[in-house]
Amino acid sequence: MVIETQQDHVTCPHCGKHNCGELPEGLEAQRQFGPRLEATLVYFMHEQHMSYERTRTAMKDLFGVDISEGGEASVMKRAGVAAQVKADEIAAAVKASAVINSDETSARVETDNWWEWVFISIMGIVHLIAHTREAKVIKQFMGDEQAEVWVSDCHKSQLAAPTQTHQICLSHQVRDVQRVIEEHPDLSWGTLMHDLFQSAIHLRHKRDDLRKQLKPDDPHEPMHDAWYKGQRTKLENQLTGLLKDDVPSGRAETLRERFRTHRDHLFVFLYDPRVSPTNNASENALRTSVIHRKVTNCFRSTWGARAYAAWSTVIDTAQLKGQAIFDTLVDLMGKPVLQFLDPDPARAAR
Repeated sequence: MVIETQQDHVTCPHCGKHNCGELPEGLEAQRQFGPRLEATLVYFMHEQHMSYERTRTAMKDLFGVDISEGGEASVMKRAGVAAQVKADEIAAAVKASAVINSDETSARVETDNWWEWVFISIMGIVHLIAHTREAKVIKQFMGDEQAEVWVSDCHKSQLAAPTQTHQICLSHQVRDVQRVIEEHPDLSWGTLMHDLFQSAIHLRHKRDDLRKQLKPDDPHEPMHDAWYKGQRTKLENQLTGLLKDDVPSGRAETLRERFRTHRDHLFVFLYDPRVSPTNNASENALRTSVIHRKVTNCFRSTWGARAYAAWSTVIDTAQLKGQAIFDTLVDLMGKPVLQFLDPDPARAAR
C-alpha cells in the first residue's frame, strides 16, 4: 500500500506570511515507511542480529518492499533518536533507585575497542556504550545520585561507584574458589569456602520461599525470622573463622585477601531482601550484546553503537515489565498509519 501526501503552501494576502500545511503523525515528510514496517526492520537487525544485506533480502522476500541499505540506515537513525528519548527517561528512574546492579563487556566501534555498560534496577535496564572502562562512566551516569547498594564484580571501576555499600557477586567468588580447589584438591579451605557461599545463597532463597508462603500477620513469622537470623549468624561465624586460616601462597592467598578486604560486602544480601547475592542479571542483560558483537563483528559508526544501546535500554526494560518487544518497537516508531487506509472516509476521520 502506498500513501501519497500533499502539503499546501499559501501566502496570506493581508500580512504576506507564508504558511504550510502540517502532515499528520505517522505521515511525516521525512518518513518513507510506516511504523510497523520500520519496527520490523529494527526487530530484524537488533533482536535477530541480521546484517543490512540480509535484512534487505528479508524485507523484499516477505513484504515485497525493496529498501536500499541507505534507507535501512535512515530508519535505524530515526529509531535511535526516538529510542534515546525513552532511554533517558529510563536512565533517570534507574539511577535514582536504591539498589543497582552493574557490569560491562567489550564492544567494537569502527576500529576501536569500546565498552558496553549495563545498569539494572527494579525500574529498568540501561545500556551505555562508552570508549572507556574507567569509573568516570559510572560517575557520569549517576550524576548527583547515590545508590544504597551497588551489586557488581570486584573491578576497580565498579568499586568506585557512588553508593553507601557494595554487594560483590558471589557467583564470581564461587568460580574463583573453584579454581583454588582444582589447583589444591587437598586444601580443605577452598571446599569449605565454596560450600559456605553456596549455603548463604541457598539460605537467602529459602527465606524468600518461606516469605511467599506466609500470610499477613502469620503467627509463624517471628519463628521463621528467629530461625533465619540464627542461620545467618552461623554463616557469619564460619566466614570469620575461614578468613583467619592459613592458605598457600598464590591464588588461594590472593583470594583470601580479597575476602578479607571485602568482608562487609559478601553477605549484604542476607540483611537486605532487595539485594541479590549475584550479578547474574547484569551478565544476562549483556549476553544479547555479546551475541550481536560476534555476529556483526563491530558497529560501523558511533551513532550506530549509541542507537543500539538506546534500543537495548527500551527493549530490555519492556521485557522486564512484561511488555511485548514488537509492540514496544511499533509504539517507539510512531503512530500507526492503518487508519489512513480505511476506505470509509467518515470512519477514518474518527
